[in-house]
Amino acid sequence: SSLCFRRKVPSLAMPRLFVVANRLPVTLTLGDGEITAVPSSGGLVSAMKGVGNEYGTPIWIGWPGTGVPSERHQECREQLPENYIPVFLTKEEVEQFYTGYSNSSLWPILHSMSTYARIKSTWLESYKVINKRFADMVVASTGEGDMVWVHDYHLFLVPQLVKEARPDLKVAFFLHTPFPPVEIWRILPSADQLLRGVLGSDLIGFHTQNYQRQFRSCVQRLLGLETTLRWVNVTTSLGMGHRAHMETFPIGANVADLHSAMQGDEFQQYLSAYTKQFEGKALVLSVERLDYSKGLPQRLKSIHQYLHNARAELKRLEEEDPNSRPPAIPEKHGVWSRLTKRFFGRPEKPVWSAENTVFLFITIPSRLDVDEYRAIEEDVHKQMSITNGEFSTPFNVPLVYIHRSVSPPELVALYARADMCLVTPLVDGMNLVAKEYIACKDPENRNSVPGTVVLSTFAGAAAEMFDALLVNPYDYDEVAEAIREGLELSMEKRQQLTTKMREFLCANDAVAWANKLLGTLDAVTPTPELLPRSGGVPPLAPAVAGRLAAGTPGLKAVILNLDDTLQEAEAAGEILPEVVDLLSRLAAREDLYVMLISGRTQQFLSQYLGHLPMALAAEHGYKVKYRGDTEWHLLDPLVTTEWIDDVRPMMQMYRDFSPGSTLEEKESAIVFQYVQCDADSGESEFAYYKGRELAHALLQSVANLPVRVTHARFLVECASSSVDKGCVISDLLTRETFSEFFVVGDDVADEPMFQRAPPGAATVKVGVSPTVARYRVSCPAELREFLELVLCVHEDGHETPRTVRLLEALNHRQQGGESFHSAYGGEGHSRGASMRKSTSKSEHNPCDPLDFLGESEERD
Repeated sequence: SSLCFRRKVPSLAMPRLFVVANRLPVTLTLGDGEITAVPSSGGLVSAMKGVGNEYGTPIWIGWPGTGVPSERHQECREQLPENYIPVFLTKEEVEQFYTGYSNSSLWPILHSMSTYARIKSTWLESYKVINKRFADMVVASTGEGDMVWVHDYHLFLVPQLVKEARPDLKVAFFLHTPFPPVEIWRILPSADQLLRGVLGSDLIGFHTQNYQRQFRSCVQRLLGLETTLRWVNVTTSLGMGHRAHMETFPIGANVADLHSAMQGDEFQQYLSAYTKQFEGKALVLSVERLDYSKGLPQRLKSIHQYLHNARAELKRLEEEDPNSRPPAIPEKHGVWSRLTKRFFGRPEKPVWSAENTVFLFITIPSRLDVDEYRAIEEDVHKQMSITNGEFSTPFNVPLVYIHRSVSPPELVALYARADMCLVTPLVDGMNLVAKEYIACKDPENRNSVPGTVVLSTFAGAAAEMFDALLVNPYDYDEVAEAIREGLELSMEKRQQLTTKMREFLCANDAVAWANKLLGTLDAVTPTPELLPRSGGVPPLAPAVAGRLAAGTPGLKAVILNLDDTLQEAEAAGEILPEVVDLLSRLAAREDLYVMLISGRTQQFLSQYLGHLPMALAAEHGYKVKYRGDTEWHLLDPLVTTEWIDDVRPMMQMYRDFSPGSTLEEKESAIVFQYVQCDADSGESEFAYYKGRELAHALLQSVANLPVRVTHARFLVECASSSVDKGCVISDLLTRETFSEFFVVGDDVADEPMFQRAPPGAATVKVGVSPTVARYRVSCPAELREFLELVLCVHEDGHETPRTVRLLEALNHRQQGGESFHSAYGGEGHSRGASMRKSTSKSEHNPCDPLDFLGESEERD
């Protein structure tokens, strides 16, 4: 098995850093009698060399780049450095996982080029298997307190798999590609699963704010999770939850490696040769992988347009003045003298044209076993032949094509000599070529030519390279004009622009990028909900049901919320029949004091539950009807509601501007709701942001009024600050004495109930957001299962098949917990002391005014 190699790392005071990527920094080659490891270069490898000493030597987990027979696995491991842990793949797995799903399904979707996407179920299954293999290797190799950094789209599922097995690990994920809009992403049949895989991370990194925003939009609209600009609260498959933080980390160029390559004699030799070869000519450089996302066919069309325009300009100048045409072969380099300003509308320099401009393409072969890439290559070759055939002269060929990799000294010498770098991808996560080009423009090197960058607005680098000439790669005329403009800039202007960008890019290189991300991850505290169950907020164990059983002495309080607690929010317009039946059976027990405290109105609760022998509290406790009462009454007769007239106009305006939202006016509150907004059309996402905006605006306008503003799930509510559910708990405890107290809620409005419950009470939170409750359940369905268990013990006895089935369902959902039989089976189960009447109200914990916005569900 490929997992037999378990290099378990012991727990150390200093955390170890595990870098998990599709490829190791070496490629193994298998000979008949020996195995060799060839180091590979790249931005990630170089960045990891420069990380802070506090992380030690990074440990790499990845594929060694070749298929290895199982009998030679151990031999391969022995050829690798100690800090390299291989994940072996067969040739068939590489075809399905890498060539298939990763590069033929995910890559085109991530780049919003869905017409190139091919999707096969067998590829997806292989992708899941390989991601599980990577995750298992991480789990087997890491020690307590280690940090795990997962890279790129090949391993979308790994963070969740690792986090569920090892909640103590800090896990980061960085996406090196763009992330598409939700309309593109949802094309993938596995879109939801892939999102959940990434959300297993403690920290998710993107190149740009735009990619982060589009990821967040997908999370909201496809998973129904509410997010802020920086994090997502996630429910896991085990019913637990955690907080995934999101940040933008633009990757930088490998400045140290570039500068190192520029120090040797080989670089100087290349640069001298290129200076002589391109004397008197403008050199425009393009360095790309041969990929459809890079826009090479469109770039060639733009160059063709530029050469056509230059020819037309030459012809126009000849017609004006036959002596103005530049010589076909300039006598000297002459670049600096020719690039002078125009005087009186006539140039005093020759026009750059096909006779003195060279466009040098270095295209690295890529994925030529994929049909789409072979088609791109054929198109590029055809267009180059057409352009060279039309514009070549005996003295110059405008397009030069190198279809291979070049050595680092050769590449940096070309960067240093080139007058322009042409970087016009159709879409690109970052594109480091543009940054590398500027980093190599060392003013201390006398042969280095100041240059300009023509950069696509669809490259991530466009957000940082503020002095580049930004273009739309689909607009051939615009690109052609940018080429002309960049080449005609004076040397002084070029130097000025290059220096400004170079200072910024050198300070924000690949090492700075890695250290910033790791520093952010180091500062992230794993949320308690996902720590081992001995800590944090444990799940509601079935044993708690024994405290509410009929055999337990005394009157037992069961305090419940309705929406998102007893039933899902989707049933907003009614109380589900099964919920009414469940409450009816609970209320029928004389030893249970059942009370529903809800934000719903008095009329609504009376319609559905008024006939049951239970207590009701409407509008979060504004009005109550205790068990045995025939009439409703105000909990606090001094509550005022005149302020509603002041806030209504603002809330009506936001409702009108948010399609699908509604405004509900109650006796003590007014509520902006957007639960019914259409997620597919984007209405819910828009309404969510309008809701946050409304909440902040209301908080400012009601500062001097007795009003509480709450931004909870799918709603913004203005209610009297003197009314909350905690007041109901305090009032109830002055009326009754309870031997047990069980209270359940789901959002920030329910936290006061937990705070004012008597000591020893079983307080239960539904969902994953922060809470002071003692227990947690994942969803309303799990709470209903628990309450059925309470009833089952009373009606059938805990040894019946029905009881056993319910226990199995709860234990399976919670993956463990205290045994109900051991906790309830013994005699004399008692709380010991009754929960007495109380005449004093518990004090609220002090909180910041913003706590009552949705931010109250968003505390870090």
